[in-house]
Amino acid sequence: ADETPRLHNLAGGVSNRTVLVERADGSAWVMKQALEKLRVKVDWFSSPARIQREAAGLRWMEATIPDYAPPLVFEDEANHLLAMWAVPQPHINWKTQLLQGVVEQAYVEQFGWLLGTMQRLALEVETTEARRAAMRAVNPAFIPRNHLVEAALNAAIEREDFAPFEELLAVVTQPFEDQAGFERYAAPPVEGERVRQTFCGT
Repeated sequence: ADETPRLHNLAGGVSNRTVLVERADGSAWVMKQALEKLRVKVDWFSSPARIQREAAGLRWMEATIPDYAPPLVFEDEANHLLAMWAVPQPHINWKTQLLQGVVEQAYVEQFGWLLGTMQRLALEVETTEARRAAMRAVNPAFIPRNHLVEAALNAAIEREDFAPFEELLAVVTQPFEDQAGFERYAAPPVEGERVRQTFCGT
C-alpha cells in the first residue's frame, strides 16, 4: 500500500546516518547506514561492512535474549543499511539519565546481568527454549522501582491509602510471573515520575 512515513534525523552519532521512520500505522523504525568516513575532525575511515556484524548481533539477541534489543526489520548489505524496531515512546535513555546524575541501582544490576549473560551464552551450546526458561527463572520482570515505591509511600502517608502499597507488594512478590493488567509495574518511569533523591529509610 502507498505510504508516506515521517522521517526524523537522529543526531549525535559519528559513524552512521540514522533516521527515525514513523509509519502511518503507529509503528516506528530506526534506520542506520554505516559511513565509510566518520564524522570527526580528522580523517578516520572504517569499512561500512561493519554494520553486518551489528545486524548479526541483533538477530542473535532476538533468538537468545529476547526483549533486550530491538528486533531487526531488514538488512540491505549492498547499501550497508539496516532497520530495527524503534523503542516505543515514552522511554528514558539510560545514557541520558546517567549524564544527568540519576542512578537507579536496579538498572545497574540489570545491565550487569545482561552483559554477563551475553558473554556466558556466547560460550555455551544450548537450545533457545532451554535458555529462555532458565533466564525467566532468575531474571525478574517486576522490581520495586523507585517511582512506584515513592507513589505508594506518598499515598500511605498523605492519604492513609495503603492500596497502592498492597498492590505493589503483591506484584513484586511474584517477580518472575507474567501478570496481565500490571504491565505498568514493569515499565520505567516517564518524565515527571523519576525519583532523583532517595533516603536510607526508603
